[in-house]
Amino acid sequence: MRECSWVGRIALLGSACLIAAGQGLNSSASELPEYIPRQQVSGVIRIWGHGSRNHDFVSGLMHSWEEGFRRYQPGVTFSTELFGNASAIGGLYTGAADIAFMGREIWAIEKDGYEQGMGYPPFGLSVANGSVANPNHDFALVIFVHHDNPLSKLSLVQLDAIFGADHKRGPNNIRSWGDIGLTGEWADHPIHLYGYGIDRDFSQFFETAVFAGSRKWNCGLHEFADGQQILDALAKDRYGIAFSTLAGKNAMVKPVALSSAPKAEPYFASEQSIIAGRYALARTPYMFVNHPPRQGMDPKVKEFLLYVLSRQGQQAVVGDGGYLPLSSEAAQKQRDRLLQ
Repeated sequence: MRECSWVGRIALLGSACLIAAGQGLNSSASELPEYIPRQQVSGVIRIWGHGSRNHDFVSGLMHSWEEGFRRYQPGVTFSTELFGNASAIGGLYTGAADIAFMGREIWAIEKDGYEQGMGYPPFGLSVANGSVANPNHDFALVIFVHHDNPLSKLSLVQLDAIFGADHKRGPNNIRSWGDIGLTGEWADHPIHLYGYGIDRDFSQFFETAVFAGSRKWNCGLHEFADGQQILDALAKDRYGIAFSTLAGKNAMVKPVALSSAPKAEPYFASEQSIIAGRYALARTPYMFVNHPPRQGMDPKVKEFLLYVLSRQGQQAVVGDGGYLPLSSEAAQKQRDRLLQ
């Protein structure tokens, strides 16, 4: 558990962590290769998706990407319609968009709809890391317990056994605090569950990340509309556990470190652990494009995606401050997929 801890339970990550994190963000982006055009391209790139008609929270980043790209590719212009994730994939398979920008993971129904219309899956790339706790920026999900609870860490195997019904990662479901190894007064108390409604994208991500293919939840889950409500309820329940966001924290709850496997090192949600790919419930924004099998990608779209994954593109992410940049290793994996 080497990441920033729950310092004072007041500051989000603690001032020392924030200073180090800011330096780390710039360092992460500066390690990436610069964008060098592979060819000169021209035309209009149409981008649909992530954003809102009533709340402007991502257009600044998109503008930075577009204007930065145009310094190298002045023949390209953009038509950008950022009105919500729900419009993104539909824009691709109707031919109205060249890029679907999504501030969340693609849903199974969206992927199925695309494949039925196009005959092949959409091609998606991670273009940044989600945030620690910024609203509307793919914030990480965090597991909380009441501050009296002695529990300090959990694995995905245990999370699956607590919140799920099929325990696909392990031999048994976990329904009491004794089942997870707590003793004394805790041992016989049932675990009370709190979280987002299971129809929310947060819960769909949790289901995919934790349940190992199952879609069955523990029927004891108490569902809420937002993270603040979840943690306010947990604060009143000494025997509860919740998945929520650090933005909704209060003095009566504490986060739990997570590991991807029982013997793996656990990490708290922090900028460092997310960028390094170590935090188990980190999220990511994507860009999806049409890329038929055994056919080349639209050259102007490919060049723009290469820019987004370059040093300049990820420095724009750092400058915007909403998302976190990709590590050099993660960005290289995405570039390799793009150039295959």
